[in-house]
Amino acid sequence: ITAPNGTGAGRDSRSPVEVALNGRWFEVKGDPMPDGGFVTSYVEITERKLAEEALLDSEQRIRLFANAVPTMISYVDRDQRYRFVNRAYRAGYAPSGTPILGQTLLSVLGEKEYAHRRPYLERALAGTTVTFDLPLRGSETEPRFGFATYVPHRNHRDEVVAVRHIG
Repeated sequence: ITAPNGTGAGRDSRSPVEVALNGRWFEVKGDPMPDGGFVTSYVEITERKLAEEALLDSEQRIRLFANAVPTMISYVDRDQRYRFVNRAYRAGYAPSGTPILGQTLLSVLGEKEYAHRRPYLERALAGTTVTFDLPLRGSETEPRFGFATYVPHRNHRDEVVAVRHIG
C-alpha cells in the first residue's frame, strides 16, 4: 500500500519467505491491512526454484571443467573488467592470491602486456573473433610464445557484452 506521498507508509516491508512443502516451493508473504487485519499470500515458485537449481548445477559443472584444463580462460566485460578467470589464469596472473575479479585488464596485465593485447581486445569488442601470438610470462631469458583467442559474447540483441579469452 502506498501512501499519498508515495513513501509506502503503513505497509509492512518484510520480505517474502520461501518454503518447501511436499516437493513444491512456495513464496509466502504477510501484509497488514490499513484498517486492521492481515493478508497472507502464497505463490507457487517450484518451476523457478528448479530453474535456479539447474542454473547453479550448470555453473558448477562449467567451473569444474574450466578449472580442470591447463589453458588460461577468462571472461572480460565491455568495461574490460574480469568477471571470470579459471585456476590456470589465476596461477599465471595472481599466484599470490591477489583478487582478479572486478579488476581491469590493464591493472592485472600491466602496461606492456595490455598494450600488446589492446588492439585484439578492441577488435573482439567490435564483434570479431581474434587469434594472436602472445609472449609468455616468465620467458625473458629465452623468448617463448603461445597464442590466445578472444571470442565476442553477444546478448539476445546481438550486442557484444563481453569477450571470452582462451589461451
